[in-house]
Amino acid sequence: MAVYAANNLFRGIHKYSNAKGALLGGIIANSINQPYSKQIVDDFAARTSTQVVQYVPRSITVAQSELQGKTVIEAHPNSDQGIVYKELARKVAEHEVSKVPSPLGVNELRDWAKSWADELLALESGNVRSVSLAV
Repeated sequence: MAVYAANNLFRGIHKYSNAKGALLGGIIANSINQPYSKQIVDDFAARTSTQVVQYVPRSITVAQSELQGKTVIEAHPNSDQGIVYKELARKVAEHEVSKVPSPLGVNELRDWAKSWADELLALESGNVRSVSLAV
C-alpha cells in the first residue's frame, strides 16, 4: 500500500528537517476513484499533520496517451484528466507552505491500516453502506 511508502518518506523528511534539508508540501493522491479512497488519504493526512494537494483519478486517458507515446497533455490536453494535471501543475507552482510531517509509528500505522481494512471489508460484505473515518 502506498500509505506505508508515504509514511517511510515522512520519516526521512522528519529526520532531515532539523538540518534544514527537507520539508513536505503535501500529498498527491494518485488513482483515486472511490469515495473511501479519499477518506483513507484524508485520515492519513490528518494523522500525520500533512495536507492533500490533489486527488488524481485513475483514467483510461493515461493508458491511451501512453500507447500513443505521448503525455496526457500532449495527446488530450482538454480532457478531464488533462485538466486535473494542469490544475495540479498550477497548485505545485503556486505552493508556498511546506512543513515537517509527523510520521506514524510502526504499531500506530499497523493499527490504523487494520482499522481501515476492517471498515473496507464491512463495506464490501454489505455490513455497512458507507465508510466512516477510522478510529
